Amino acid sequence: MTNKSKISFSIAIATLSHSNIDKTIKNLEKLKTRPKEVIVCFPTRNKNNYKFKSNFFKIKIIYINKFSQTEQRIKAIKNCTSKIVLQMDDDLILEKECVDEMIKCLINKNKKNVIGAVLFDKNINDFFYRYKYKFFYQILRDFYNHYICLAKPGIKKMGTLSKLGLNYGIDPRLLPKNLNCFDCEWLNSFIVGYKKSMLCQLKYPYKGKAYGEDVINSIYRKKNGIKHSVALRAKFSINKDKQRNNLILKFLNFIRILRSKYYILKILNGSKIRFLIFIPFFFLRTLLCRISNNFK
Repeated sequence: MTNKSKISFSIAIATLSHSNIDKTIKNLEKLKTRPKEVIVCFPTRNKNNYKFKSNFFKIKIIYINKFSQTEQRIKAIKNCTSKIVLQMDDDLILEKECVDEMIKCLINKNKKNVIGAVLFDKNINDFFYRYKYKFFYQILRDFYNHYICLAKPGIKKMGTLSKLGLNYGIDPRLLPKNLNCFDCEWLNSFIVGYKKSMLCQLKYPYKGKAYGEDVINSIYRKKNGIKHSVALRAKFSINKDKQRNNLILKFLNFIRILRSKYYILKILNGSKIRFLIFIPFFFLRTLLCRISNNFK
């Protein structure tokens, strides 16, 4: 990070799990540039006397009476004292210079920008979003994305939302090597920006896990004049514990995901008929994803 970008920043985390926070703090302590403070917000019903410690930054624990990831996050951001705030979930693993690259990108933009990073899948040792496959899989994916999801053709879909509200991430290998920041239409929930821009978030309309809230808030920020970019040299991954949910739970999660996608469709004034056509194809794709990474 340049001297110009060596400025203090706060981190806001919304979480339910005390054990996850311990892992997160250990990872944050390994960053090249560490935060001034970490604000962690739990729902009140998870309150206990557990204390988190770090020799490198302050940790503040706060609580909220509502069981809502987005409202926890908003309260955590409001309690941050730095002008620049990074929000993240409790299961992320950041590479050593990830935050440096994100802030470097931020200071080259105006204050109405938020910056994301590139998601890496450690399970397959590759980027999570990929656009080049073997011939057969490429045909299937191109058909599904372009004709069913109404996305832009080929790599033009990177960083965009389709007309049905489907989100497409970034594969930096397909972009010019001298490009540091890539402007896009949406970002996931791991972002950094100036505090005022970071507070531009909608409350999730449903109870429970906030499926699709990153897309919902991206649309909301865009309507409020806030732009999105990805720092192409900033990389992070998700530390997911392998859980064996039963078929009923998996089906309920699928229904909740569809519900959030339909909510996004309504925000975008998308076609309900095309959404009905999309559902069986999306279900089939979900099944195929469990068989092969080529369908992810």
